[in-house]
Amino acid sequence: MLLDIPSKNASNKPDDGVDKNNYTCAAWIISSCDEYSPEVRQAAFQQSVQNSSLPIRLINGVEFAKMLIDVGVSDFKFEK
Repeated sequence: MLLDIPSKNASNKPDDGVDKNNYTCAAWIISSCDEYSPEVRQAAFQQSVQNSSLPIRLINGVEFAKMLIDVGVSDFKFEK
């Protein structure tokens, strides 16, 4: 599944994928899988080639967990 969620600065993003704050925009596909299939990797690559201003980054469960550990979760606001 691919979710199309525009960033809060999407209106500032010119065709080169870099917004006025010098951030690069990229689509992340996050899955709990250990590894993406060759078909999924190829589809993500093809989509990135077709839309070079929005590259796709495939993130598996282990990599995402490491990302959360690196930045921490203390600033997350959890609601019941």
